[in-house]
Amino acid sequence: NNLAVMYDFKYSREGLDRKGLVTNMLADLSEYTAQDVAYKEHWVRTEYQFAPRWNFSLTLMSSDAYSKNLTALDSGYNHLRTAYGVIPALQFSPFKNLNLKFNVSYVGRFYHYSDFAKENLGLSNYNAGRVSIGFIAPLWIL
Repeated sequence: NNLAVMYDFKYSREGLDRKGLVTNMLADLSEYTAQDVAYKEHWVRTEYQFAPRWNFSLTLMSSDAYSKNLTALDSGYNHLRTAYGVIPALQFSPFKNLNLKFNVSYVGRFYHYSDFAKENLGLSNYNAGRVSIGFIAPLWIL
């Protein structure tokens, strides 16, 4: 089979912000770790082997961050941010009997803050990206 598609959903409701993403967004308001936060993430990855030694993959993701009771004790959850990601990658395996692969990929991230986060926390949208070139080989340990 030359095509594989994978999907992952993750919902995390945290009493104490273990990931630290919301805590970083609230850094100007408080020096403490954020409480009552939630994260919702979707990941889709496709892999396609279009030639015997060539593989293309594409990963797409979205991640939402929420914090509870920011404006008042019973104000509920406020949506703070949606982050999007895209990772296209090309992989080449030059040897048939050696597990050595060369790859090139782009990692693009796009951060969109809610109106609440922009108005109350002073946050603004931004994008980030990088190109990665490398190789993958097994590490043999005796």
